[in-house]
Amino acid sequence: MTIEYWNKTHKEKYSKTEWAHKPSIFATQAIKFFPNTGKLLEIGTGQGGDANFFQSLGYEITATDYSDESL
Repeated sequence: MTIEYWNKTHKEKYSKTEWAHKPSIFATQAIKFFPNTGKLLEIGTGQGGDANFFQSLGYEITATDYSDESL
């Protein structure tokens, strides 16, 4: 898919949904296996639900996404 598709989808659809701003089930389960502090790289952050979740727990986050609209 093209960057135009993802920018439009994030701007017009995902940014307006409640679920896009919440952590994923994966993030809430995976955290059990992480050290208590540290740095995380999130690739494909989308609207940042997981990045915000990890940051709220004290992790230093670097979030990236193909779509600059999502960031």
